[in-house]
Amino acid sequence: MEERHEEILENWRREKYGTRHTKQTCECITSTETPYSLYSSEPSEVEKRKKWMKTFRRGKGRRVMKQKKRMHQRRRNKKRGRMGKTNDEHTPRNTQVLLKAFVYGAPLFFIIVFGFFFVADVILNAITAGIDELKNVKDIGKFEFLKVLVNIDYFLFLFTK
Repeated sequence: MEERHEEILENWRREKYGTRHTKQTCECITSTETPYSLYSSEPSEVEKRKKWMKTFRRGKGRRVMKQKKRMHQRRRNKKRGRMGKTNDEHTPRNTQVLLKAFVYGAPLFFIIVFGFFFVADVILNAITAGIDELKNVKDIGKFEFLKVLVNIDYFLFLFTK
């Protein structure tokens, strides 16, 4: 409590006499001379004035900074405008997307079509050839029949792996 009292006294001395008159130089001021308003939470007139000046300055500074920012942005935009535009900037966004879709999608589409139709067709031909071979043979023994089946299975095994 005593430290707080000393601090308040020192602040009051500074306000009244300036920053040079601190506790060491001005011992004549006692606690009886300090007004009760020092202990209240509301700021004094000098503090209010200082605060108002600060806010005014800050506002002005803000405006200046905004102006500088705007000017800087304008310069950058001008510079960007002077620079030659590339081809990508001229084409609209949706055209770019469609172009990329075609470039990446076309090979994929061909691979899928090739895999779905051509490979399936080769496997189907192998199966039908095996069946036709079985039909052509009239009297077939067990051994020959197994041989043909193994050939067909081996052929299918190669294509499915």
